[in-house]
Amino acid sequence: MVSLTLGIFYKIFRYIIYSSRGLVITMSLIHLINASLISANDEIYFNFKDEYFVGTVDELGMLYKTTCNGREVFIGKLPYENLTDWADACIQDISKAYITRFSAWKRCTHRDSGLILNNLRQLCGIFAVAKIPVTNATIVTLQQTISLLMKYVRLLKKQNESYRLYVYAEAEEFDDTPIVLPPSILTVAKLYDRYLHDKCITEHKIEKTKQRGRKISRPNQNISQIVPSHIV
Repeated sequence: MVSLTLGIFYKIFRYIIYSSRGLVITMSLIHLINASLISANDEIYFNFKDEYFVGTVDELGMLYKTTCNGREVFIGKLPYENLTDWADACIQDISKAYITRFSAWKRCTHRDSGLILNNLRQLCGIFAVAKIPVTNATIVTLQQTISLLMKYVRLLKKQNESYRLYVYAEAEEFDDTPIVLPPSILTVAKLYDRYLHDKCITEHKIEKTKQRGRKISRPNQNISQIVPSHIV
């Protein structure tokens, strides 16, 4: 299990370095769903002052079933199709506060992965849009994603140590709690595999093109063979 997780860690690092892609400026939750970074029925949450807001994402990327400190709000209202509108409604309608500098993407967290939505948006931009130069934001996203993965590496090491003590009769039982990686981490690993597959196909096509070029090329002819004799 540890080697598998470390392998996924390596894939994520290699994929982000080689893809060299940056931030998506306009993006909604449906883009994250289509990229398999979040799923329907996942929860998004954020804190504002003393209030804790939670919303559920549906299959269309809309937010519904909002709760504030465990109490459901916005009952009877239509789902919010925009993350910013949802966060603003929570702050203005429930908290009765009016602020203009609240960044929902940077303040809201995806419960399943533990990553803020801005990081997931960065990950989506890394493999879902046209290539642009790597930015400081993508580097920060890489660091935070690796930190998330290392948490699971530590859990696996702790579990393996528990099993070792059990095998050598130094403990009466061992920890066999299943450790499941977040879908966002597994998705990036799969995308790296796809990247390698596409890379191999492209390199193979380039090599075949070069081989065809070598076959049809002719050796340089002597100038006397090209220029008519009466000119020479």
